[in-house]
Amino acid sequence: MGCLMFIGHYAPALLLKTSAPKLPLWSLFVAVEVLDYLWSAFVLLGIEHMRITPGFTQSNAFDLYDMPYTHSLVATIGWSLLAFGVTVLWQRRQPGRLWSGFVIALAVASHFLLDLPVHVRDLPLAGPGSHKLGFGLWSNRAGALLLETSLFVGSAIALSFSTKWKPRRSWWVLAAVMTAICVVNYFLPGPKTPTELALSGLAFYVLFPILAWRVEFTSGAASSPSPG
Repeated sequence: MGCLMFIGHYAPALLLKTSAPKLPLWSLFVAVEVLDYLWSAFVLLGIEHMRITPGFTQSNAFDLYDMPYTHSLVATIGWSLLAFGVTVLWQRRQPGRLWSGFVIALAVASHFLLDLPVHVRDLPLAGPGSHKLGFGLWSNRAGALLLETSLFVGSAIALSFSTKWKPRRSWWVLAAVMTAICVVNYFLPGPKTPTELALSGLAFYVLFPILAWRVEFTSGAASSPSPG
């Protein structure tokens, strides 16, 4: 039982791709997991903290009691605004750069919104010691798994109906692999230490954007300009 909210976070990336087909899919994959990239790094550096507590919830054993700088509401807004600025600078010579920045910012912000229903009360409103939010669906493993897989599969299907970006067979292979990994993770023993969790999480967060890049740019998936 070692799964955090995983492929569910990629659902907004797929939906937002339909609104901004010019944005590379890998960039949206990175954006929706920015908070977890930062969280993994902050845990490794000792800036944020968590405990492995067997039986903490049905879905995982992760007591995420201290993550105000990555997963609080205020921090999420701040990282989203930073992502907007970085994207606008990155695409400063491209038409529609403000739209691209807005879409990337939405992708970053979606992380908090999708964490909210599954986390126990460990999502701070602001800094250390502030009120924490979380509806606790992880306490119902079947419900959490159904929510996560439904979000991802539904978004993948929605993307397939987009006239602006047509996924090829390689995308469906990747989507199936991601879904299988998530389902299996809900039933396997999780990492034994915070360091192991942070490193294993980073491995997946890096791997999937790379695979998304390969799928999109080596399969000839079609794009058209984003709104501007």
